Amino acid sequence: MLLTAEMSSRFRAVFSFGPVSRADAYGRDLLPVDFSRFESREAILRMPDTWLPSIRGRVFILEGEAQGNIGALRIMKQKNTNPLVTFVPVPGATHFSILAAANKLLATKILADTGATPMISATPQEIQAAMH
Repeated sequence: MLLTAEMSSRFRAVFSFGPVSRADAYGRDLLPVDFSRFESREAILRMPDTWLPSIRGRVFILEGEAQGNIGALRIMKQKNTNPLVTFVPVPGATHFSILAAANKLLATKILADTGATPMISATPQEIQAAMH
């Protein structure tokens, strides 16, 4: 999803749940690509922390703070200079526990966002409230 947001501004918003900042963080057994030469073009394309500044549309990166890839979210947030990218760390949530509530909340917001300019937003507090 994040790479799609970098390559196109055709979407009103893109939502990414719990990405890693560097694909090599997954470990070799979970990747279809050999990253032994991590400077390769393929590896760079899978490192969102290096190309977040190139994103051309609204992006929300969501993750639970209790468990998951919250460290990656913090790394990307620290390195990011793009105002189109919003980081949404949800207190008390895990990588998986935010999914249903966030998807329901975001679907409602997407359907209501019909103006000429995208006005979609999402806060940790909104998602946290939707979980209860």
